[in-house]
Amino acid sequence: MRQIHCSDLPRLMSCPASAQPPEVVFADTGSEASRLGTAVHSLLAASAQGFSAKVTEVADENRVDPQECGVLYHMGNRMLRRYLDSIKLLAVEHPFSAPLDKDTDLVGTGDLIGEVLDAPEPTVLVIDYKTGRCDRDYRDQLCGYGWLAKSDWPEIEVVKSAIAWVRDQAVEIEDLTADDLVKWRARLDDALKHPNRYNPTPENCEFCARAHECPARSALVQRAMIDFMPTAQMKAAPPAPAHLGKLYDQSKMLKAALDAYDQALRATVAEHGPVPTGDGREIALVEGSNRHLDVGGVIEKLGLEKALPALKASVKAVSGIVRADAPARQKGKTEQAFFTALEDEGMLTRTAFTKIRVRRVAKQLEEGEDDG
Repeated sequence: MRQIHCSDLPRLMSCPASAQPPEVVFADTGSEASRLGTAVHSLLAASAQGFSAKVTEVADENRVDPQECGVLYHMGNRMLRRYLDSIKLLAVEHPFSAPLDKDTDLVGTGDLIGEVLDAPEPTVLVIDYKTGRCDRDYRDQLCGYGWLAKSDWPEIEVVKSAIAWVRDQAVEIEDLTADDLVKWRARLDDALKHPNRYNPTPENCEFCARAHECPARSALVQRAMIDFMPTAQMKAAPPAPAHLGKLYDQSKMLKAALDAYDQALRATVAEHGPVPTGDGREIALVEGSNRHLDVGGVIEKLGLEKALPALKASVKAVSGIVRADAPARQKGKTEQAFFTALEDEGMLTRTAFTKIRVRRVAKQLEEGEDDG
């Protein structure tokens, strides 16, 4: 039985070919980001049920940084509290599964599910926590959760399907009626009928299980290499901005291909030893080490006055200390007041930086619409 996960729906609806199972399946060892997400989800599930959060224990079990895990948990818990008073809790970490056809199931996990109190008609809220960044349109994933919730609770009239972006403290929510879900299901069925419809983009290919064997992606990477050759030779006279903008997605595709090559090379050398390059050289893994200081020991050896200029306080670490000492339900306000006071007294400074980030372009005003 083939399973399609709700988290795959944004990619699948854009690139139906990605729904097909790969011929070669690689073991999923789990990235640090995914382990962090698992840890935070576990803590928030416990909190929703009234249990105490064992941040250090859960972080150790998932091999992630306890401080980052704790910060994200507290941020997520702050969002969670906004909804608990307005719902009757039905489930946490609820495993959804419903058939799309005789060979395919749609599956997913509802992180928080509750019956909305005082709603004019039977309504269920389904929340999916995200510990990454809001970087694409997730409406199809929201619709997938809505369709699954309607399958499990057929008596409901409206599904409030939401994604809670923990880092950004933002919520993306869709109010879905039965009619909305029927129309969405028709779009999904249409996508599944076109297994040879490809749309390789950096976002679609990033987590696609077929990326390593996808002919459309391979062709796009090759095309990107051809397009980049003249650009790489034009340092003195950079191409026009419009041309550089068009190359952005291709640059991400090339970088992803090179990163995948680097990971494969490292794994091969680790398993089989040095790999010859064919010209008298070989690629090998060499060992090194990073030095880490014991802050207490440094202060003891040098004295506080001498050691202090060399010690750097982490905003994240200080934030964790302040929040840990703050009263319940006052942690966010206490943290904000603490850092505001530091900034007012010149003890906290900011360093400006710039980075490239792709964002959605604001929708153009409809013809004749007033922008005032």
